[in-house]
Amino acid sequence: HSPALSIISFTFSAWIFVMFNDSASTFPDMTLVSHCTQTVSAWCLHIILRRACLHLGWWNDGIVGNTALVGYRWYHVAFVFDLMARQQRVYLNGVRDGARPSWWYYM
Repeated sequence: HSPALSIISFTFSAWIFVMFNDSASTFPDMTLVSHCTQTVSAWCLHIILRRACLHLGWWNDGIVGNTALVGYRWYHVAFVFDLMARQQRVYLNGVRDGARPSWWYYM
């Protein structure tokens, strides 16, 4: 558990190469980062690809990007939690792909 993550905003960014040919409806979840600070599942952060889209969230509080990724390509992805604004944002290749208010905060 990193105490700093519970009191500040954070950004996770990475270059990813997606290797799949499935359609978005059959695309399995692919974990990029997950972090649990407690045994309560609602406090588990997950940064994943879900149905080929970017996903940042906690158990019942998450944002899903609008763009389905295409297989066998490089992407730059970024996932942002803005604590002061209580907002979650996802970026695909430098362009915001989704944003929403967050009712939860990272514990």
